[in-house]
Amino acid sequence: MNGIIITNPVEKSVLPKVETGKSDTHRRALTEWEQQTFLECAAKRKPFYADIFYVGFSTGMRIGEINALEWQDIDFGKMEIHVNGTMIKVAGKDYYKGPVKTGKSRRTVPMLPEIAKRLRNHKLEQAKLRMMLGDKWDPVKGLEHLVFTTMFGKPLMTLSVGRYINSTVNAVNREEEKRAKKEHRKPKIMETFCPHSMRHTFATRALERGIPPKVVQSYLGHSTIDVTMNIYTHVTAELEREEIRKIANQF
Repeated sequence: MNGIIITNPVEKSVLPKVETGKSDTHRRALTEWEQQTFLECAAKRKPFYADIFYVGFSTGMRIGEINALEWQDIDFGKMEIHVNGTMIKVAGKDYYKGPVKTGKSRRTVPMLPEIAKRLRNHKLEQAKLRMMLGDKWDPVKGLEHLVFTTMFGKPLMTLSVGRYINSTVNAVNREEEKRAKKEHRKPKIMETFCPHSMRHTFATRALERGIPPKVVQSYLGHSTIDVTMNIYTHVTAELEREEIRKIANQF
C-alpha cells in the first residue's frame, strides 16, 4: 500500500495450521466472579486505566479498537460507541489509527448507562490531567483526542494493557491468599488472561443471558455467524453441565 515494493508476496503465502491446546488462553472467558473481582480491584488501584476494562467487558470491542477510540466516537446522547478504527504501531514509526479488521467490524455498539457515567468522569479527569501537565502532555500528532492514553497523552500499547492485567490479577490473588489464610481455607486463585479475553467474556455473558447469536455477532463485528456460533457452542456445553447438577442430589 505504501509503494515500497511492486508486488505483495503475502497474497500468495500459505498460513500454517495452528493447533490450540490447553495452554491457549487467547479464547479464555472469565467467570462472573473473576470478572467482577478483577474490575473492582482495577478500579481501586488505578481508576484512570480501569475504564478500559469496563469498556472492554461491556462492549466486546477488540483492544486495538478500544485504544483507537476518540471522543467523537462516543455519543452520550444516543448512548452509542462508534467503532471505526484500530490502533496500529509500525516498528520504527509512530502510532496511527488504521482501518478496522473487516467491513463488519465498522459498527455501532450500545453503551450501558454505567459505562457512560464512567466515560464522562474519565473525560473530566483527562482534562484535569492535561491542564496539570501543560507542555508535558504530549500526544501523537493526529491522535490528540483519544479516549484512553498514557498519563502523558500517548496512545496505549496492547502490551501495556496486558501488563496491567497481570499486575491486577496478581493483586487480586495476594488479597485472596490473605483472606483465605484468615478463614483457614484454600485460596481461590485467578488465572491471568490476555486483553482479547475481555471480548470473549462479553460474548459468553451475552449468550448466557439469552441474547440471540445474530445480535451478539452484530455487537462483536464478526465477519460470519460461524465465529459467534463457536462461542455459542462452548456456552451451551457449559450450561448443560450446570443443568445436569440439578438432579445430583438424587444419587
